[in-house]
Amino acid sequence: PPSLAWRGSALGMRGQRSGMLRLQRSPSFPLLCSALLLFLLPISLGQNTSWVSPTKPCTSPLYLPTCPVAQQCADAWYNVSFLDKFTFSVAATHPVYGSVTMRVNSYEAASASEVAFLLRPYEWSNLDFVNPTYAPAASVATWSKFSRPNNNVTMLTFSWNLTAQESVTVKPGIINISMSAEYKFASLPSNNSACNKTFHFVVCGNPYFELTPKVDTTPFLGAPKFQTFPAQNYMCGVRNPCIVTPGRTEVINGKTVNVYDFGMYNKATLINRGVYLEEPLEVHVSAITFNYGNRAKFFVAVDPGIPIGMQVDPEPCPTNATENVCYKISWTPRASNLLDPVVMGGPTQSLYAFFYAQTEQTLPYGCASKVSPMSAIKFTVMLPNSRWTLQAPSTVQRAFVGTEFAIQVMCYSNYVSSVVAQGPSRGNITLVNSTVYPNGEMEVAYMFKYFPVRGDEGHTFNWMFSCGDSKRIVPPVTSTLSLKIELCAYTVVPMDTLTTLTRRYQLSTNWLNLWNANPTRVPDPDMNLEVGEIIKVGPVYHTMAGETLAAIAGKFSTTVKQILNVNPQLSMQTPDTELATGTEMCVIACTSLPNPSMVYKWAY
Repeated sequence: PPSLAWRGSALGMRGQRSGMLRLQRSPSFPLLCSALLLFLLPISLGQNTSWVSPTKPCTSPLYLPTCPVAQQCADAWYNVSFLDKFTFSVAATHPVYGSVTMRVNSYEAASASEVAFLLRPYEWSNLDFVNPTYAPAASVATWSKFSRPNNNVTMLTFSWNLTAQESVTVKPGIINISMSAEYKFASLPSNNSACNKTFHFVVCGNPYFELTPKVDTTPFLGAPKFQTFPAQNYMCGVRNPCIVTPGRTEVINGKTVNVYDFGMYNKATLINRGVYLEEPLEVHVSAITFNYGNRAKFFVAVDPGIPIGMQVDPEPCPTNATENVCYKISWTPRASNLLDPVVMGGPTQSLYAFFYAQTEQTLPYGCASKVSPMSAIKFTVMLPNSRWTLQAPSTVQRAFVGTEFAIQVMCYSNYVSSVVAQGPSRGNITLVNSTVYPNGEMEVAYMFKYFPVRGDEGHTFNWMFSCGDSKRIVPPVTSTLSLKIELCAYTVVPMDTLTTLTRRYQLSTNWLNLWNANPTRVPDPDMNLEVGEIIKVGPVYHTMAGETLAAIAGKFSTTVKQILNVNPQLSMQTPDTELATGTEMCVIACTSLPNPSMVYKWAY
């Protein structure tokens, strides 16, 4: 009122004169005090709600927003991890003092005399999150826990339960939520809002692995299902090694390890036969991260490490993704790598190559370093195991000059089986059949042949056959063939007659000696004999004690030269040296006497 203004002026002049301000009591004094109090209260008309948390890097009391607007409105970044329950809070204050009803109410503006947050989220469910929950609940009218009397601060708390990494079906990105804080009072303009504030949630997972060659295309344990790679055309099977994915967990030395099984598999049963010794192996490993602002790194575990002789070398990744790294593991398992001596028929043995991956941050707000679980490739090594399914006869076999001798042997092995013959060089062995069974094991059949010729009579030849893996990693199983070439016997070939036989083998000057040794044959010396027949040229004599070649020649009216002609096994024997008792020899009698018959034809 004008009177109040005047009194104030008068008092002011008097105060200047007296050096002090004095108020005189008047009937209008209470009204004056009320007016001064209203003058001192903050004027909220046109002011906005202010963010008080989060406002990094600035901090201020919750009831007094002192941070610059730029920092109040700055984006907030959070790292969240799979299988974690992530909780965060936001708080804002409005400029009106006094006890007012506050409300935490998502997705809605405040009604009269209420204050609330307004959420504007997007990309809300692309991580298969359980929908966020809020505290206090949306319908509860209450002070927030940050509030003090006359400090109009309200807070909203979010809780997210993140799923397991291997359950994710959509590649996670940066989850963004935009939010504003608004108030509305009956006596003031409505919906004066703080700036929109954006919250970025960087979803962080462990690095994982992709391996080839593999039996199927299912990702390894821990690998999200969204990850894809170019198709790999590998011939996996019972004789071509591959990795089975996904992996599995195994406790090794008291620690849980993610294990890949490497071997040769029956695709129908996925039974692992193992891998061959002395065969080079190759595995391609990709260490992968989907984390924002991260790069994967691959490490071989120092302890327990990798098998002796294994090479781990970097190589380009199939997708050319700079955030991933790829390595080639090369190894040829050898018997010396095994923990136990290699023995015939021994079981399979397993060796592990241990490794892990780690991420490093490359961009601001990127995920902090993450480490994969310890992983290992389990190489199941198959030891060779071979056996005969048809071996050489255990008894001495008989053969005749001019007749080919042949037998078949068969070898069965879990490796690439083969048969080798060692003995006189004229023996010939060839592969005639090879069968690979559904379990990957192999059976081979070989034919052995020997053709006795003149000069082999009386000799016994031995060949040793060995059945085993083709590289002879372990000692093979063996069997021995003994072949005795019969004395005094020859094989008829086409156009043979008694006459031509006596001429070819220089048996006698008289075909009758040959006829006498074969009384059932035709008497005509010029008649063709049946091809393949065995013709005897005389008896086989067993020497007695003290006998010599000269003595035996005299006994049978023949010559030492003639005896040696049909007994090449005695070629080193001198005429007067005693022979071992029981020595076998072919004897054609009466070759030193005149022909006793006038019915003859000269052989030559």
